Amino acid sequence: VRLALGDLSVQSQIKSLATDLLKRFPVIDVLINNAGNLSVQGSRERTVDGVEKNVAVNVLAPLLLTRLLVPALKAATPVGNVQITSGGTPFPSLNPKDMEGETCATGIPSYSHSKRVMETMSLALSRELAQDGIAVNVVGGGN
Repeated sequence: VRLALGDLSVQSQIKSLATDLLKRFPVIDVLINNAGNLSVQGSRERTVDGVEKNVAVNVLAPLLLTRLLVPALKAATPVGNVQITSGGTPFPSLNPKDMEGETCATGIPSYSHSKRVMETMSLALSRELAQDGIAVNVVGGGN
């Protein structure tokens, strides 16, 4: 087990983290994205990049990190990428005009929305990376 640190709400730190990981691990057999952020009830935070924080950590961070690590993932055979979502969380239907969940209440509804967006974006990522032989799967934790 090796430790790598970075603030997953800040895109420049995700890029630095990926650079560090690529130097240390030229081959990555499996990447498991299990980051999660739940903003407290009544607050809506924006990151330094101007993105709603739940979306930044729960959606953009795993997608950006995965894309940046594609060279090391492609070097492994077979290879897998796993996005972790939350089992038991009531996922709302997705409004494509409100990907940041601005119309959602804060707290659990906002968190649930961001995880639903992550699942949807992972399907697109799966199609994109399939040509490189990289499987993308989404799993939910149980109750």
